[in-house]
Amino acid sequence: MSAAPSTGTSFTFTPAHARFLGALGRARLEIGHFRESLVARTLRARLQDLRGILPESRVAAFQAAVADCHAWLSDYGGPLVISQGDFAPWNIRVLSREVFVFDWEYACTAANPLADALHYLLMPRAVRGRRVGGNALATALGRTHEFARQTYPEWRWHERTVSALALAYLLEVLMRFTLASGRFEPRHPVMAAYWQLIERRSSWMAQ
Repeated sequence: MSAAPSTGTSFTFTPAHARFLGALGRARLEIGHFRESLVARTLRARLQDLRGILPESRVAAFQAAVADCHAWLSDYGGPLVISQGDFAPWNIRVLSREVFVFDWEYACTAANPLADALHYLLMPRAVRGRRVGGNALATALGRTHEFARQTYPEWRWHERTVSALALAYLLEVLMRFTLASGRFEPRHPVMAAYWQLIERRSSWMAQ
């Protein structure tokens, strides 16, 4: 891939960002049930890996959240897509109405169709150590919901589905961070922000 002809970045999720993710997602779009997806298999595998490094109480909390994720997505039969895996402003350059994306270390197929959009909207705030409160989360979920409707209009996107896929995204990132460091670090800004969202999921997940 050639170098981007720009050093400009943007923390705004623009139509150009949405178009890029839409084109990426449809480049290898699969239709499948969540329980059979790479996302679900990864969550289950990482949960097993966490048993060797975390206290049982923390593992049990993760297990409960994974079980909720599976329950809320038990009837999901929609798109599974290519994900860039770290779709954040610092990995993107913007020129006019085009975006140039690099750092594909975490890219994968058959992935959560909303993960990249959620990552773009939530990760910058978490990295800066800012709490992802109710208003910020509601805004991110609303924008992600709109992205889903516009990008994959052939599926019905209920609020319940969007919030459950958001939980799957949070769990994926938090488990990845924990396994990479070999421990749960409650003072790490991303881990603290995402864990808080997982703990209070009953207050923001649509029923």
